[in-house]
Amino acid sequence: MQIKKTFQFDTNKCVGCHACVVACAIENKTDLPINWREVNTFNQFHYPELGVFHYSLACNHCDDAPCMYNCPALAYTRDLLSGAVVHNENHCIGCKYCTWACPYDAPKFNAAKGIVEKCTFCVSRTSEGLKPACANLCPTGALDYVEKSQNHKVLENVGFDDFDIGPSINIISLRNENVKPEIIPEIDVSSKIIEYEKAESKITFKTEWPLVIFTLSVAYLVAEFFASVFYEYQVNSYVFMSINLLAGFFSSFHLGKKSRAYRAFFNIKNSWLSREILSFSLFFIATGSHFFLLKNDIITYIALFSGVFLLISIDKVYRIVIQSTPLELYSAHITLTGFLIVSLFFNNYLMFILVATIKTSLYIYRKYYFWKKGLNYRLFITAWRLDLIISLPLIFWLFDFSNLNWWILASVLIGEIIDRAEYYEELDVITPQKQIEYDFNRLRK
Repeated sequence: MQIKKTFQFDTNKCVGCHACVVACAIENKTDLPINWREVNTFNQFHYPELGVFHYSLACNHCDDAPCMYNCPALAYTRDLLSGAVVHNENHCIGCKYCTWACPYDAPKFNAAKGIVEKCTFCVSRTSEGLKPACANLCPTGALDYVEKSQNHKVLENVGFDDFDIGPSINIISLRNENVKPEIIPEIDVSSKIIEYEKAESKITFKTEWPLVIFTLSVAYLVAEFFASVFYEYQVNSYVFMSINLLAGFFSSFHLGKKSRAYRAFFNIKNSWLSREILSFSLFFIATGSHFFLLKNDIITYIALFSGVFLLISIDKVYRIVIQSTPLELYSAHITLTGFLIVSLFFNNYLMFILVATIKTSLYIYRKYYFWKKGLNYRLFITAWRLDLIISLPLIFWLFDFSNLNWWILASVLIGEIIDRAEYYEELDVITPQKQIEYDFNRLRK
């Protein structure tokens, strides 16, 4: 039986030379600027009173790997001999969901190939008794490859967290004498700190706008279908299915390998992304059958239940990312949006006021939280969004203008687009660099 081994990293020995990064790139022939292993520096701008040290990290082949658990395509497997988490490129659909789930930024999306890549633990080398290329080339011995103890546990370190997922790495903490600050008076610290706080997020409206279209389209479709079933609302079936088709089309923008989209159903057991895709497919098929093929109670109930589950699944997909406030419920959540639009189709004033009040309260809380934290709360956009959900719809209803239901709906939908776009701008994903920034900002206060 092969003894399982693990990476060992000594923060006292690393000088940040990036030899491990170069070794990994050469061994695996990665496409620059993609690096499977990266070196991140704590206090890289030499802030007074804090020490300077480095972390060399790649995939930690965690015992409870979130990439494996959340991947909808089951592209990840466990090598039983080495314990390595292995990524199968031929099974990857390029959805990038694992890059959100991994707190160590190990999976890297290769846009040229349309798939994710990651550290292989150099299984080809270790199976022959050799060290991984990165550990083999480390000139100071900071990065090593050692036997994994049965009671392996990562010690708490500034700038590194185990997140209770069992990372397969042994971190040797800084000795007391190395915690002392390294002060370089010539460096202008104040300007550098501002730079430190502007690390890019993996989730932005610019990159995720197709998902804004998809999620809001789904909320509209589910609401309209409910109205057609329970309120005898007349639906144009051709327009309905056209929007349905366009929603699916825009959702595919997020896939690097669209031809492998069928694999997105493979992890229904664990992945909320798989459940979202399955429920959307069921909703699409059931509503299409309801309007054009077989209109019976079973088909109708399948469409209704899959629609509700679809809205819930969309919100659950984002449970793995860093939310912008302590509350788990957001005004931009699609389930709430669905209820709001349903109230319009049902022409139910009380329901609209109730849901709009909940959404408005959550939105104002979010902006207040940002204001208290000194973050950008976008005053003009905030005022515009609140106006669209409160003032205009109530004015239209108050004066009871004829044929203005679509104006009310348009006002609400524009407001929801604003809220959803802001939501994507405010979400974040934990990475080693983000963890370092968080601990750095916490310690220097």
